[in-house]
Amino acid sequence: MKEPFRFSDGQQANNIEELLTICQTFPQMAMYYLQQGDFENWLNYIGEVNFAQKAQQARESSGSDQDNLQQFLSSCQLIQSSETSANSTPTPTPEPTP
Repeated sequence: MKEPFRFSDGQQANNIEELLTICQTFPQMAMYYLQQGDFENWLNYIGEVNFAQKAQQARESSGSDQDNLQQFLSSCQLIQSSETSANSTPTPTPEPTP
């Protein structure tokens, strides 16, 4: 089993969903880890290469730390949405009864 991402306050993220939730709840702490490159290192470690690339792009962006965090969160949510829709099975629409 892969090691979780451990925040300095004791919180842990075991997957991307948990990481994003903690980032949204504690943005100051998240900005620090994003700018240090810690998120991209952990995301690569757990095999989430697409998300790691988004973390790197946000970190290297010329915006403020807050803007960079928002960029990271938004791009991760877009990836999650596209992966969810790509993996979902369409629900058949029932035929109207005469």
